[in-house]
Amino acid sequence: MEKLEVVTVPVAGGSTRASVFVGSSSEGVEFARAVRAALERETEVTVWDEGVFELGLTFVEGLTQALSRFDFAVLVLTSDDIIQSRSTEGFGPRDNVIFELGLFMGRLGRGRTFILQQSGATLKIPSDLSGVTTAQYFWPRNDGNAKAAVATACDTIRDRIRSLGPRNKNNDEIGGSGLDLSRVAERDGAMWTQVGGCEVRVENGRIEEYPTESTTVVVLPCNEYFDDRCAYDTKSALGAYVNKVFDGRVDEFISCSKVECVKRLGPGIELQKTVDERARSFGAGRAVLLMNPLGQEAPIGLISTTTQRAGQGLAAKASYLFDGVGELVTRLVDARLRDLLMPILGAGHGRIEPALAFVSLVLAVAEAVRNSAGGSPLRTVTIIVFRKDAKSLPQVHPTVVRRTLALIGSPQDVHAAEE
Repeated sequence: MEKLEVVTVPVAGGSTRASVFVGSSSEGVEFARAVRAALERETEVTVWDEGVFELGLTFVEGLTQALSRFDFAVLVLTSDDIIQSRSTEGFGPRDNVIFELGLFMGRLGRGRTFILQQSGATLKIPSDLSGVTTAQYFWPRNDGNAKAAVATACDTIRDRIRSLGPRNKNNDEIGGSGLDLSRVAERDGAMWTQVGGCEVRVENGRIEEYPTESTTVVVLPCNEYFDDRCAYDTKSALGAYVNKVFDGRVDEFISCSKVECVKRLGPGIELQKTVDERARSFGAGRAVLLMNPLGQEAPIGLISTTTQRAGQGLAAKASYLFDGVGELVTRLVDARLRDLLMPILGAGHGRIEPALAFVSLVLAVAEAVRNSAGGSPLRTVTIIVFRKDAKSLPQVHPTVVRRTLALIGSPQDVHAAEE
């Protein structure tokens, strides 16, 4: 679990204190504590494991429930991960910190959410999470003094907190989150918004139960080798879809996928896949488009959302979703395909918690749409949140869905689709 801290800051002119959430990865906790130290003359500090989160809750559940307690959030972004994709390397903060940033922006609004970032570091941050106040600290220092490094940035943050003051928590319903929730339309359990000219829609159900047309691309997750044995597991989105649609012809489907990978991505690089097996990797965050796979009219897009290495098992990252979705959308331009249908990529075998994977996927879709040359080639993107049956709860809470869609939505008449 990421180490997080809560800070409370007094507001000028009264005894009311504004609460501030300070989040970081484990590697960045030194700077989170330095933020606390910079404010502690005026603050009461509660560390994350001192009653902030209730016992028995997952990280996402605990964080979602704790959102209403805070007036501001400071997220410390450090270069914790070296992200390698498409033969290039870049730095990116932990997926959980990006998730926290998205949730707090959704709850508090951009004006009450701050990023504390190392000066000069180029971090991969989703474009939909831009627009927040970014304070910078200079690191490394010869004296190794983290408190001195963040002091100036904390002065800026403190001034902003004093200016805005605490929120009115007595009126803390969904509409008080700082987001324009009118950008999200809702009917019969489905929610949607507009991103540019594309409708991003979220429904609950099972990917294999949805009918598809020849113009709709079904997007499925796979590993970096595109020979995913999860296709044999009918509890996974890939396995459930392949086994139902192709009547269990898993081996043929995998062979078809590998042929397209070599054709589009080259021969790949041989890696130690498991202790006793080597295989050719085409890279994480890559995408291929299968037209008429095994005679099926509906095309299939495969995105390598996970790595698989000896001693590490399967592992997904949000950065793979951004790279893979972006590459797939680029391929759709040439194929003149405009509609996508997909489950939550990166959850399940990828081991990203479903809510975190959902937020990352929605942000990845929005970024790909906005970055498309000449405007978005997409007309609709439908994301299926897994729900076992009508009596079961969906994997992602509707509040998370609603706020995430509001975060990416364009200020347009999204309700036109209801008519």
